Amino acid sequence: LIASPDGSCATARKHVLTETEERAGVIPGPKEQTIIEVNGLRCAVIICADAGIEGLHENLKTRGVDYRLCPAGGGGKMSEMLHEADLLTPEGRSSYEKNRPRVFKAEAILGEKECPHTGFASANALGPVGKQTYHQGHCMIVDNQRVVRAQIPGTNVIEHMRDQMIHAELEFVERSAAAD
Repeated sequence: LIASPDGSCATARKHVLTETEERAGVIPGPKEQTIIEVNGLRCAVIICADAGIEGLHENLKTRGVDYRLCPAGGGGKMSEMLHEADLLTPEGRSSYEKNRPRVFKAEAILGEKECPHTGFASANALGPVGKQTYHQGHCMIVDNQRVVRAQIPGTNVIEHMRDQMIHAELEFVERSAAAD
């Protein structure tokens, strides 16, 4: 559910479902993403695995989308989670280092493959889901020049998980104008 300051509402539903969602009877949303307007900008709401829909970015460009809003629930297995004490062991430190690239982008500017057409704001779920899955969090704000403006890294250390908020003020300059 998307609520606007004027009181109007819109909905966006995930199209690409997990097996668990299908078994639970979740009905997929439409393949075409919901477009909302925020301060005059056309924003597409792309939920989780829908980011992998073939032809998505060409479709968004054709529809005049200025920015992407990307809520996600990309998780890991409970068995992959660590506790603070695990970081005192070589195995725990190795596991943490191996997991880090999944939940943190070290690059200051993302490539075209990772950030085609428009920038995005993403927010990943944080915490346990059922008994087998644990969402590690990871939030990013990337502007239309692909510059990472704000980021909260995810983590596979349970004690490191905290509610946090990121903020960035963005200027929207068309890429063709920025290239001149």
